[in-house]
Amino acid sequence: MASGQRSQLSTIFDGMLMHNKERLEALLREERSGASGAPTRAGRATPAPGSSAAAQYLNERFANRWHYEIVERQRVGDEVVVMCKLFLEDHGVVKTQFGRATVAAGSIAGRSGAVRFRLEPGTGERSEEDAYRRAAENALGNCVKLL
Repeated sequence: MASGQRSQLSTIFDGMLMHNKERLEALLREERSGASGAPTRAGRATPAPGSSAAAQYLNERFANRWHYEIVERQRVGDEVVVMCKLFLEDHGVVKTQFGRATVAAGSIAGRSGAVRFRLEPGTGERSEEDAYRRAAENALGNCVKLL
């Protein structure tokens, strides 16, 4: 790869890092100011065996010698974000990751060309608590990816 291409890729990567840092700092400022809903702390939790692919993997690999905590949970617009800490007791390992999920909205209407459409929430409409559960599963899965 030529030096000019490396420089260009580095510049793009640096820009992405700065953008993500700014987004994280904005979320932290909102959290400290109490905007967008206050974060909630939760205690130790262990999912039921088989409740998610990540939990199944951890149960198979570490039996019951692991647990996780949802350290923070917050709603930001139509999305919930949680921070999860995974503890592997015998190995002294702690991994922390974020997870997110969208809270289902009401009906959506639109038009594609000459065709109008409307999507109504069905009986499987997901509540905010369901979104927090899915975000926690996502965060736990992200922790497992770090192992």
